[in-house]
Amino acid sequence: MNGKKVLNVKIDGMHCGSCVNRISSMLKPLGATSVDIDVANKIGHIWFEDEDILADVFIDAINDAGYEATKRSVVDATMME
Repeated sequence: MNGKKVLNVKIDGMHCGSCVNRISSMLKPLGATSVDIDVANKIGHIWFEDEDILADVFIDAINDAGYEATKRSVVDATMME
């Protein structure tokens, strides 16, 4: 991977803004540079730059927190602009 990437993920089990805050705050220390989560549509976008980070690290962390995350895609961030 080169440059900034975006992991697009479906997240089941979220109910409110506290869920969003919980997920966002646990992903930042793992290397997420930005996190955008839509509770109503159960969609999350996680931006990261470090080419040593695998998207599965974020998926596993979300699942370990009690939510159900499913990877949709990992794309170059320029495709999301």
